[in-house]
Amino acid sequence: MFRKTSMYVMFFTAVLLLSPTYIVISAAASARSDLVFDPYSSPEDAYAALKADEVDILCMDLGPDQKMDVEVDTSLLISGYPTLDYFEYALNNNYSIPSYPNAQSPTNRLEVRQAIAHLVNKTFIIRNILQGGGVRIDQPMPAPQRSWCNESVVGSNYPYPYDPNTAAQLLATLGLNDTDGNGWLNYPVDWPGIYGEDTTSYPLEVLVNVNVAGGSQIGSYLVSQLQSTLASAQWPEGYVSGGFKSNKVEPDPFIFPFILDSRDYHVYTSGFITGRFPTHLYFCYHSQFWCEGGLNYVTNCEHPVLDQYLEELYFAHSLEEAKVTCKKACGYMADNCVSVPVWTSLAFQAWRKQVPGVICMDGTGINNRYTYINAYRADENAPVRIAISTPNALNVMYSSWLQDWEILNSIYPHLLKVNPYDLTSDQPWVAQDWQVGTWRESQGVEAKTNATYWIRKDVGIVAPVSGLFMRNYTAHDVEFTIWYHYAFSDAWNWPVVMDVHHTRIVDDHTVEVYFDKYDYSLLYDVGTEMPLLPKNEVISQLCYVSNVSFSLPAVSASTEYQFTDQQVVQMVGLSFETSLMVEGVDYDIVVNSTENCHNVIHFLKPQPAGTYYAAYYTPKWKPTGYYLGSDHGLTWQDTMYSLGSHYPYTSPFDLKKNMHFFLDPPLGETDWRWYWGEAPKPRSGYFQINIFDVVKATASYCHRGDGPYDPQYFLGADLDMSDLGHVGIYDIVIITGKYGMKWGKPPP
Repeated sequence: MFRKTSMYVMFFTAVLLLSPTYIVISAAASARSDLVFDPYSSPEDAYAALKADEVDILCMDLGPDQKMDVEVDTSLLISGYPTLDYFEYALNNNYSIPSYPNAQSPTNRLEVRQAIAHLVNKTFIIRNILQGGGVRIDQPMPAPQRSWCNESVVGSNYPYPYDPNTAAQLLATLGLNDTDGNGWLNYPVDWPGIYGEDTTSYPLEVLVNVNVAGGSQIGSYLVSQLQSTLASAQWPEGYVSGGFKSNKVEPDPFIFPFILDSRDYHVYTSGFITGRFPTHLYFCYHSQFWCEGGLNYVTNCEHPVLDQYLEELYFAHSLEEAKVTCKKACGYMADNCVSVPVWTSLAFQAWRKQVPGVICMDGTGINNRYTYINAYRADENAPVRIAISTPNALNVMYSSWLQDWEILNSIYPHLLKVNPYDLTSDQPWVAQDWQVGTWRESQGVEAKTNATYWIRKDVGIVAPVSGLFMRNYTAHDVEFTIWYHYAFSDAWNWPVVMDVHHTRIVDDHTVEVYFDKYDYSLLYDVGTEMPLLPKNEVISQLCYVSNVSFSLPAVSASTEYQFTDQQVVQMVGLSFETSLMVEGVDYDIVVNSTENCHNVIHFLKPQPAGTYYAAYYTPKWKPTGYYLGSDHGLTWQDTMYSLGSHYPYTSPFDLKKNMHFFLDPPLGETDWRWYWGEAPKPRSGYFQINIFDVVKATASYCHRGDGPYDPQYFLGADLDMSDLGHVGIYDIVIITGKYGMKWGKPPP
């Protein structure tokens, strides 16, 4: 059935030569400074280089001793940022635990869980155990996800402020009392399975994860509160105060997983690292994941209402709907005291005072794309020097370490971005706009997600070494990126494209992506997680054109036919007899989902019986190696064409400004807020220096970044080169001097 012919080779060569030429918009925009990344084998060596003025920015968090040293070094500035983790006392809400199989667990009772919450002094823990290394939270999510919280149960509205007396009253309402005068509380006589026994016979088991920040002390603190502080609290009249006997359990590392998986505890000192969105709530608190290996450590089937809210959150149809249901879930969890959230880690970072324009992003810190396009050296016209851990590889397909992507993200940007100070605020980047919808493979079947991305017309691609302008980025590049990533299921970024079913190019700057399931978050898999590749500059090095012909009987619309065993990265063309067919009109190329292979023709129109000729790009080999394809002889000079803010010059560690980048940030942009133009889509928009920038800066007026860490110091407003490290009147003047300025608007 499959055979090669010289006729269709010549035919599709003509197709390639007749491919459309794109409008070239050579934008006069760039980042503010060149960058040099200096790799170090240890944080200690990197910090020593910062002290010695050999680097300007430390791309790693400070250790406790380093933080104290920075605070006394006037040549350095310090900033803190809340990370994307959170820690809590996970309360086992289940009716019983394996060690007490016939007894009702104390933490199954709401009043006991509430009493425990009232015994937790979060401020004390952060100041004294964490030594200031935390930010208080009242919902089970990191501080940067604050806009997802239910405002009615956080901060001053938190229903369980530190109050041991209230804790005692709550336990008294259940009938707990020191009835035998031994200093320990007794259960009431009607407590199921325990019947008046002393808490020394049925103590609370506090399982300690020593790998959590604060380690053993976090468990010791709660045990002390339950035993000592509770005993000294004011109990209601007629009750004898006493401690609630509690055991701190720190098992051998070999035994720990067995205790955790069997849920044989009442309280567990738990911690999680999350992503941008609070989708972790579904996996950490839905009863489906109360199982061996599951992440739900708090509730089996005690909260069916919570399960419903979490399902609505995880399977929401839009970001707005997800926020609404998240707030409902968080309100329910607070009302029912499902757990006791305590803190998010507060990390600290440092840079040299002569570098203004540094941006401290929520959840990320100062090492981010905004910093790398905005920071510059105030003391001389020289590159900003950044200390990073030694990269493992600089391969856009296979790199997996954070330090690898510190460099790669400056070369291979993404379609979408988020505001550095509000992780719920989507912002355009290479795509100037986007839209989420649904589609169906056939009438009556379940709807699936699709997303449309409109590409800016001024995203310039430049060559490595020379920085020579090649052309502007297009929708064809996006499609190539998707299917080249898809071709390698062992590649680092394959998960972000694994659910793509097919793509359609509407025009040179519009691409539609059709997914194989319904999930609103797929917009972000492709939009914010997929590093973008240029097509024309690398395709001949990474792929070859394969040709096949095949004969089919008459086909109807929706007929599917797998025409090759190879991965199809992009079609060169498909013809029926001598007529060229149009992709997206006459046919789509879709995935064979059982084999994860993009190689099936889906006919959109009926066709008579006859012979088809297909030509398509397919990968030459897996592009493994330290650089893209370097295991097969390619060098970084062959493939590192950049559409990002910088391009590699003498090496991938030495990055020059891409003079055809699409953004040119002015000094004075403070809040990095994007303002949308009017519908219809694709909308335009712009950044603007306005009252919000002034307000953000004035909130930090007279605060300093040198000396002891000051959480009120806002480094984004520290602009005056004559007074760096201090937000003063001249910083405000710089911002107000550009009041009303709009920038970053995409071309029509």
